[in-house]
Amino acid sequence: MADHPSTESLEAVHTFPCRFVVKAIGANEPAFVEAVEEATREALGEQPEADALTTTTRASSRGNHVSVTLSFLAQTPQDVQAVFARLKALEELRYIL
Repeated sequence: MADHPSTESLEAVHTFPCRFVVKAIGANEPAFVEAVEEATREALGEQPEADALTTTTRASSRGNHVSVTLSFLAQTPQDVQAVFARLKALEELRYIL
């Protein structure tokens, strides 16, 4: 299984450009949230739209983990794949959806 969705599967379900949502789950620490946001921005490069990336967070019921929901403007399937690759490289990441 690949580390990210295939170009074919992304194109079969989405029409690019489009908003794409990814959820990253890791330790409930400010550094994790910042690392997720930074990795996503790096993967996407400079996007002129003010709302190109929006982030929301939610702590788990016990407070040990946090889910970071990212909504971004993906111009191509490769943008989505780049975000997945950058996020998977984060040591603190537990899950990605």
